[in-house]
Amino acid sequence: MKTFFKNLSIQKIEFQSNNPEVSLWCSHEIDDEIVESELIIDQSELNRLVGKIQQITQKMDFFNSFKQAFFQNELVYYFFDIKHTDYKEIIIPILEGNSVLRQICA
Repeated sequence: MKTFFKNLSIQKIEFQSNNPEVSLWCSHEIDDEIVESELIIDQSELNRLVGKIQQITQKMDFFNSFKQAFFQNELVYYFFDIKHTDYKEIIIPILEGNSVLRQICA
C-alpha cells in the first residue's frame, strides 16, 4: 500500500449507487500549508476510509451520518457533510490505498 496523505481532515463525502467513484472533500497539509482538495476515490477506498473513521469515532455510527436522496430510476445519492453532524472534525492520520487517486485542488 502507498500512503496518499497524512492527517486528512474530512469535510464532505458524496457518491451515487450506480457510480464507482466517490467524491471526498478534505483538507490536508502540504509543506506546512493547509490545502483544500477534492479527492476522487473508488468504492474500495471508501470502505477502507469508513473503517478508519469507525475506529476513530467509536462512540457514533458513522454510516448513520450519511443522508440519502432517492430518484425515480432507483438511483440513490449518498452524502455526508460534517457541518450537519455532531462531529467537530474527523481527522484520518493516514490515507493509504492501492487504487488510483485523483486530486482536484483550488
